[in-house]
Amino acid sequence: MTKRQLIGGLGFGTVAQTYDHIRPSYPQSAIDWVFVGLGDSLDVIDVGAGTGKLTAQLLAPGRRVHAIEPDPNMLRVLTKKLPTVTGHLGTGEALPLAASSADVVTVAQAFHWMDEERSMTEFARILRPGGRVALLWNDRDSQRAEWNEILTRKLQSLGENTTAHRSAGLVPEQPLGFDPVEGLTVPWVQDITPEGLLDLVRSRSYVIALSASRREAFLDEVRELLETHPQLAGRASFPLPYLTSVFRYTRR
Repeated sequence: MTKRQLIGGLGFGTVAQTYDHIRPSYPQSAIDWVFVGLGDSLDVIDVGAGTGKLTAQLLAPGRRVHAIEPDPNMLRVLTKKLPTVTGHLGTGEALPLAASSADVVTVAQAFHWMDEERSMTEFARILRPGGRVALLWNDRDSQRAEWNEILTRKLQSLGENTTAHRSAGLVPEQPLGFDPVEGLTVPWVQDITPEGLLDLVRSRSYVIALSASRREAFLDEVRELLETHPQLAGRASFPLPYLTSVFRYTRR
């Protein structure tokens, strides 16, 4: 099932705003690692950019940033928020860019929506020799908070896969035209409010896809967790632990 199929007909313009408001950003150390050794004057392409959560962090002096996103509602939020970024409607499998026109391709929280072989072939096509692909994911770290483990089990009951992406077979070891994958994992914490956690759950694709009644029933389960778990009850905010995984490939 594609992202567009999941969100079609569900008022995604509103969800796009929620997504942009509550989805976490990425640790600066993870982003810095993507660019190690590449210099400052770079053409950077953020594919599956969504509302620009990563795109905003890619902006730096000397970088010319383009965002590729298949959903016009998401892209509208991105371009309004980041007017210096050039936005394109497109997909990882068919990039609207010339061959050898990019130095870095990033994909954050989106590679699992794409056809792996076709997308990596497209990335190789637009990258200059020595260019780089970086695949990034934020995963809630259920090992560092009991309530987070409970929430993870609830979301997994809807079909969410929070397994480490490489071991789940979602990350290629050595695509054609690239050196073998390199990996980095960065633990970090987001401070979040109870309503923020509910918005985070609302922004999950498997929650968006539920019927209105089933979605509200599931949110009631999360509200009960917020009200009864000793790590959460009565707190104005609390730490939500994450692991950011980065997989880096260098174009031969």
